[in-house]
Amino acid sequence: MARLFSAIIPSAEAIGHLAARDRPDLPGLRWTPPERWHVTLGFFGDDDDPRRRGNWLTRRATGLAAPRLRLAGSGMLGTVLWVGVAPDTDIDRAALAKLARAGGAGRRGFRAHLTVARWRTGVPDRRRLRELFAGYAGPWFTPAELVLMESAHSTYTPLLRLPLTGA
Repeated sequence: MARLFSAIIPSAEAIGHLAARDRPDLPGLRWTPPERWHVTLGFFGDDDDPRRRGNWLTRRATGLAAPRLRLAGSGMLGTVLWVGVAPDTDIDRAALAKLARAGGAGRRGFRAHLTVARWRTGVPDRRRLRELFAGYAGPWFTPAELVLMESAHSTYTPLLRLPLTGA
């Protein structure tokens, strides 16, 4: 079953920098391949119409400014290991918040992040996982676009690309 979501994609330089970090083979841990890395802004469900959602995103996101960002810090939530997204200035923080709202992020608790690994059962060595990306800070990047993506069977397909200003 296909699922729609909106996202921004870090630059190739930012992805390459993070991908160069050690990703050890730990029991039960599945690393997300770098070619699938993205920062999800909003989920739209399994039965959403791509054309309708694309029109909705176009109305909300056309002309929005691109924030200057970096991948930095890390954390765990449930069965996910993530690397955070840090804006450069207060202006970039506001631009990211506006972009997230336009992209469908919930009103409470949005934390921009990139999922790097998951596990299903058991708890991997949480201390070791925390240490892997503790203090990580990648190169600055400016996302070029907001993307409407379709996810089906672990394959992500861009359906719509909305350019951001200043990118």
